[in-house]
Amino acid sequence: MKTHINYLASILILTITVAGVSHLQAGEKKKVLTMDDYGLWRTVSSAQLSSDGKWMTYDYRKPEADEDAPDERNLQIKHLVSDKVYEVPFGISPVFSDDAKWVAYMVDLDRKEAKKLKDKKKPVHKKVQLLNLETGGKVTWENAASFAFSKSSNALAVVKPKIKGAEHAGSDLIVYDIERKLDHHFGSVSNYSFNKQGTLLAYTRDAADKTANGLYLMNLKSSLRTPLDQDAATYSRMTWDEEGTALAVLKGNKSEKFLQRENKLIAFTGLPSGSPSRHEPNATENAGFPKDMVISEKGRLSWNSDATKVFFGIKEQKPDPKHKKPDKEGKNKKGDKEKKDNKDGDKKSSKKPPSSDLDIWHWKDVRIQSVQRSRARRERDFTYRAIYNLETKQFVQLTDKTMKQITITLDGKWGVGSDDRQYIHDWKPQKADYYRVDTNTGERQLMLTAHQSSLSQWRRGRGGSALSPDNKHFAYWQDANIWVYNLDSGKAINLTEDAPVSFINTEWDYYGEKPSYGLSGWTKDGKAVILQHRYDLWLQPLNGKKAVNLTGSVGAENEIVLRYIKLDREEKFIDLSEPLMLSAFGQWTKKAGFYKLDAGNIASGTANKPEPLIYVDKSFGRLRKAKNADRYMFTMQSFTECPDYHVSDATFASPRRITDANPQQAEYHWGHRVLFDYTNKDGVRLQGALAIPDTRKPGERLPMLVSFYEKTSQYMHYYDRPRYAGSSAAHLMETISKGYLLLSPDVHFRIGSTMEDMLECVEAAVDKAIELGYADPDRIGLCGHSFSGAGAVYISARSKKFAAVSAGAGAVDPSGLHHLWGYTADRKTGSGVVAHQYEIYGQGRMGALPIEDFEAYRKGAFIDHVPEMTTPLLLMQGEADDTVGWLEAIGIYNAMRFNDKKIILLSYPGEGHSLGKRVNRIDFTKRMIEYFDHYLKGKPAPDWITKGVPFLEKKSSKTDAVKKYMGQRP
Repeated sequence: MKTHINYLASILILTITVAGVSHLQAGEKKKVLTMDDYGLWRTVSSAQLSSDGKWMTYDYRKPEADEDAPDERNLQIKHLVSDKVYEVPFGISPVFSDDAKWVAYMVDLDRKEAKKLKDKKKPVHKKVQLLNLETGGKVTWENAASFAFSKSSNALAVVKPKIKGAEHAGSDLIVYDIERKLDHHFGSVSNYSFNKQGTLLAYTRDAADKTANGLYLMNLKSSLRTPLDQDAATYSRMTWDEEGTALAVLKGNKSEKFLQRENKLIAFTGLPSGSPSRHEPNATENAGFPKDMVISEKGRLSWNSDATKVFFGIKEQKPDPKHKKPDKEGKNKKGDKEKKDNKDGDKKSSKKPPSSDLDIWHWKDVRIQSVQRSRARRERDFTYRAIYNLETKQFVQLTDKTMKQITITLDGKWGVGSDDRQYIHDWKPQKADYYRVDTNTGERQLMLTAHQSSLSQWRRGRGGSALSPDNKHFAYWQDANIWVYNLDSGKAINLTEDAPVSFINTEWDYYGEKPSYGLSGWTKDGKAVILQHRYDLWLQPLNGKKAVNLTGSVGAENEIVLRYIKLDREEKFIDLSEPLMLSAFGQWTKKAGFYKLDAGNIASGTANKPEPLIYVDKSFGRLRKAKNADRYMFTMQSFTECPDYHVSDATFASPRRITDANPQQAEYHWGHRVLFDYTNKDGVRLQGALAIPDTRKPGERLPMLVSFYEKTSQYMHYYDRPRYAGSSAAHLMETISKGYLLLSPDVHFRIGSTMEDMLECVEAAVDKAIELGYADPDRIGLCGHSFSGAGAVYISARSKKFAAVSAGAGAVDPSGLHHLWGYTADRKTGSGVVAHQYEIYGQGRMGALPIEDFEAYRKGAFIDHVPEMTTPLLLMQGEADDTVGWLEAIGIYNAMRFNDKKIILLSYPGEGHSLGKRVNRIDFTKRMIEYFDHYLKGKPAPDWITKGVPFLEKKSSKTDAVKKYMGQRP
């Protein structure tokens, strides 16, 4: 098998190389990449795979192209067997029907035409097209906003744009009967949804004539439309159950007297029966419904798995303070009194004094004012979870002020709620008391006390849920073990206490309790959970018996991280009776690929070892499988190969490249990467990925740029597309093409010495690159941004190894007591959370408050070392940065300027934590390259480096390159 893998790798590399060389004519020399060439590079978008695996869509985009360049968007719809291709100019957002007979997409306007319409303040209309993949026939709907297929592939819904300025919320809906080739028109539709089977369409109306509002149902087979409810009310939160046989909705009207809309819950079961059961509970008459509360449209509406319970949000009802209560004669008493006071010549003014917009920051605030402000809207819209039981016809309130959060099992029988009131803190880890909640009664049973909630938040989307899909168990991490709580019995078991291995994530280098490596998921038989170790997967029975190494120690023996890939988005369990697809990543080789695991006879306590399908010196993008076929689609990239899309059968023996985004790359000088090991002072193994220009001669020492940010050697097989820099740590492919080395090193962190750790590890990596004969020790530059921007500033003050440093958006104040994330007196847009949690438990890794160990913070401050600095610093800062305040950069600038050190601050108005406007990214890219070209290559320095730019001369000093792009689209 290893021979097969190595052969495959060589064939892939040879194929790419030969394909690239073919773009050079005989005798032509390769070119050096410049900024003028960035616009040639393309990315692949709109990649979709049909359910039968026979069709694929994709498109190319040029992210850095000039705005005046031709709009080359051209959606490709390709047959993977015959190579038949349909091309759709300006086609976007393609979706295949489930039966793989059709593809629908939107058709955009040419960008120039769209801009002309926008400049004239005219609407820019898109259209929807439906393409018959067999015949090529098309159906088109002009002026469309969105579309969706029914699951049965028998209908396509097309939504028209809402009418600008209309008082009602509805818009026109067209439902196209694909088989009969008929359009069904619906007016003033506010929401619509197909059921899971694709046999029914439910929709609500919000029309100018409110009496026509209601909830409606259409049978897609018979085309019969049925009003389920009609009323002069607003309908919202329409929701199907999982099986598509039950439907719920809220309806209500807003009273001028109260803040909240008063809604009724209406539910229908037994659909599509001609006489479905209607459930319309009366909240005010039900003893279980809390007084002075209403069913709120601001809360989510959902069903349990057997459609016997409906979950919804409830909210306190309060009088609207803006509503004035008239007296019995219809007069306003307050207004009459004011008039009388004025008439009688009362000295007191009838006008209210102006109200102050004062914020009172009090030491007893549970959450500080900035956090309260950032969460104000969330709190205003917050609802408590409640349930209506269709069988018992009872309401039950599940959450309240003492327990605001809850997660419900799929069957709706149990909930797991959390109460964090005692543990709310500005910087300490989030903790809560956890309760099992009986949804039939609302009764709570304490499960966990002072539990650190973040440790049990398994990575959703990548791993399993804390609640088992069979509704019986809740998994959590406590005391360095994985526990499972049986919801039926109310008892917990320590699953991993006697496990052969520890599941502690030993690579976690943050302060505080270490988490586990995570949970892959629950087995289909409901008897076990699959746990992630550093390299392998372990099958852990829920009865506490000994865990089985599901991947047979292949991961640990070869230092390959093996992880389960969830190919079906609707999957709830992991079925061990079917082969499992695993991702593979070499811890020290940086190889990647896929393995297949046939679990074998797990009951015997053994498992078959996983087999490699493809494992090469490349990086792979998200793997997607055709729903009804063994065909896979994925991206594969390396330093020399852009992430093109490939398809393969289940063997992965001969993956086929479908897209060819950047054939022009063969015309330019590029490079390759090498991987090397080094250690810090404690002997911790670290790695660096070094990009080397192809033009380097044997034994030649070259100027080197170092771009770092925690662990960056994992970028070994990443493709650096030529792009304009948005940050100081950007990988500029142009520099490599021009003859620079580019080093991406790893940093190992201890607790309480973050800046010193960066200095130590970065210098160790540089020393290794010099020792290996690659880097010229007198021509080395450093780049860092944000977290590593602070590190780069510190290193510039401490190290003598760098000829120049570029840093951006780094917070360097040693106390940090003034720092609120995204919150200043004039900009209140961020979370407003104090930086202490970040500094102690987060990326800062300090382990103590500044007032507890100021000396540790002071050791990591650059300011004490400024007088001895010899390294020039190029500092970049966005003036509207919501993460690191602009004054941080001013502090660095002042400290260096006062000491007559070489400091240049590039201050970009209106920019945030990284540069977003195109013209600014172009400007910064050009200046950063000029900066390093001067200090590392000895090129003449432009005036902005030697003299600066006086404010009055700013407009006339723009470079030709920037002028070329001025006025372009950000």
